[in-house]
Amino acid sequence: IAYPNALNLPVKVSEVPSFALGYLELAQKMSFLASQINKGALESIKVTAEGEIASYLEPLLTFAIVGGAKQSLGENVNYVNAAFLMKEMGVEALTKEDKNTSGYKNKICVKLTTSGGDTTTICGTMFDENTARVMNINGFEVDVEPKGKMIFFKNSDVPGVIGDVGTTLSKHNINIADFRLGRNQHKEALAVIIVD
Repeated sequence: IAYPNALNLPVKVSEVPSFALGYLELAQKMSFLASQINKGALESIKVTAEGEIASYLEPLLTFAIVGGAKQSLGENVNYVNAAFLMKEMGVEALTKEDKNTSGYKNKICVKLTTSGGDTTTICGTMFDENTARVMNINGFEVDVEPKGKMIFFKNSDVPGVIGDVGTTLSKHNINIADFRLGRNQHKEALAVIIVD
């Protein structure tokens, strides 16, 4: 990760152990992804963590703010001014340590709430220092590497949808690099498609 204005960072990256650095980047990516899914005006951002990574909630929050605010503030938000800008905009920034009950050694979640009370929650983990995974999006269990161009859609969990989507993308000469599907108990499915 490159850290612009590293000398002024409120987070002392040199004091963060190497295992935690990947989680900082993951928090930023998940928050950015949540802001793409939920495009309303940001009202609050909350980072929860379980496991040893919960000792680094404040740095995680800083990186999550940068990711979540990029949609509306662009390059005006950075690691130095992120917390200040959220306060100035009246956006609530929260952290919480959870009990480690998920079965993962470490897990982080980012929850963005926007105008109208809409929320998007994304959870993820690192399988080693270089392998980030998004494991849950709004209650749908998935296993997705957070990179590249992604298409998301939610639909009724019925036969034929995957075939129709594949056909539609093929007609537009769009190649599928990865296709992940999560389901919930309400007979809904969430597809995450990574395209070339």
